[in-house]
Amino acid sequence: MTSLILLTTWLLTRLCFIRYDQRLPTRLLLILVLIPIILAPALALGVTSMIWSILAAAALIFSEKVIPERLLVPGRLMGLALVVVTAWLMPLPELSSWSVLTIDWLGLTTERLTTGLWWLLGFLLVAGEANLLIRLLFHSFDLEPMSKTPEPAETEQTTTANQNVEPEIDQREYNAGRIIGILERWLMYIVLVGSQQTGAASGSQYSIIAVILAAKGFARFRQLEERAFAEYVLIGTLASTLLTVAVSLLISSRLAA
Repeated sequence: MTSLILLTTWLLTRLCFIRYDQRLPTRLLLILVLIPIILAPALALGVTSMIWSILAAAALIFSEKVIPERLLVPGRLMGLALVVVTAWLMPLPELSSWSVLTIDWLGLTTERLTTGLWWLLGFLLVAGEANLLIRLLFHSFDLEPMSKTPEPAETEQTTTANQNVEPEIDQREYNAGRIIGILERWLMYIVLVGSQQTGAASGSQYSIIAVILAAKGFARFRQLEERAFAEYVLIGTLASTLLTVAVSLLISSRLAA
């Protein structure tokens, strides 16, 4: 229970990475560093909880202040792996008495709280962490959408100038794709995990996912005539679907345990 609460809260703080593709502002970084350092001992005071909180804070500082900015996304993913593995391998102490009293005061049973935390954990994974993985994929293979430059009248000077200008990433399209991808993954996650919980007919959830993907393709039908954009959308959609299915299977297995 302690590990689940700490991981979920920590992943909530990482949602800010959706907004910031560059290094975090110093004030925001300080707040995010202090959250695990204060929260972990408050929930469950012990040596292992202190070690976990220090690692969580150190991982954030390492990715935001130490490594080169070109390695920012891999550094953030390395921090995720470090903190998750540490929470999994290192047993954290039981919740403190005041934490248990707070849960009782809220009228939550251990079963209901655990179920809600697993659901929330999945939402956070398919939103923030899947977004980082997909952006790393796009950057590694130069698949980011590029902005279109107007085509002036052809002269020798303009031809030479165009050859020296590097294309820039279309930030508007990139940000729109980010939001669309998050909403798409959330819908698929709800359908996949919800169908497992309600015992829906096998295969019905995948039919709903097919409708979601078809609606996305219909909305961007004209843009898909461009090969580069079509590849960007197709790869992003397939990566989103694969990651969402993987997270949904993980969460469903934990809820069924």
